[in-house]
Amino acid sequence: MQEEERTDPQKHLDIAYEAHMVRYRRAAARAASRKALDIGCGYGAGTREIAREALFAVGIDRDRATIITASGRAASSPAAFAVADARELPFADETFDVISAFEVMEHLPEPERFLDEARRTLTRDGDFFISAPRQRPGWQSENPGHLREYTAGEFSDIVNSRFEYCRFFGLEETEEFKQDFRRITKWARLDIFGIAHLLGKRMKKFLLRHLVLKKKHHAQYFSISQDRFEIASNLFAHCSKTPIAGYGDKEAGN
Repeated sequence: MQEEERTDPQKHLDIAYEAHMVRYRRAAARAASRKALDIGCGYGAGTREIAREALFAVGIDRDRATIITASGRAASSPAAFAVADARELPFADETFDVISAFEVMEHLPEPERFLDEARRTLTRDGDFFISAPRQRPGWQSENPGHLREYTAGEFSDIVNSRFEYCRFFGLEETEEFKQDFRRITKWARLDIFGIAHLLGKRMKKFLLRHLVLKKKHHAQYFSISQDRFEIASNLFAHCSKTPIAGYGDKEAGN
């Protein structure tokens, strides 16, 4: 995984951080008093979110420097961190009740091995959460760290091949976010002071952070819904070896 893809609340906009965390809150809601594993944990913000509810939570990443940073930031958290490969997890069978793997599969040369390992280490009635960016028709990803992106059909096929029961969702920005973003972009293009050509993205980020998005509750900018799976920007699945209870026809983001 490329360094710039690891979501860091100390470097990224609040809105980017919220897009990352909305996935983790869904997993945390199923983690109360249970054992949790976060695969591809990065700097550990999501692992710490799950650890608030879990009996214990372990975050793994294959990059040692990233794990050192995550461990340092978890001084006051019950979360633990370790260097490990998602395709060869150093844990016994059926160790974890909740496993999360968000924006991981697209980076792996052998995604089937990763899914096999997730299944192996998940308890019989455990919950597995996974997300990945959707491959859009006619769109070629420019991210060099993505070895493969998946259409909604490809994503559901590969996940269903390893788990008997899956619920599929689309994760995307709400219309409210899109309207606010368009408004801020329009303001930036006005370039009243004639400096946009010098600052570029920095100016837009400043406007996004300080003029509109900073004043809002960011959770309202994202939704996770079953009826948007085929067309959402990100694919999300909740899987298990046994039937999953508690879902209606439509699930909202937080």
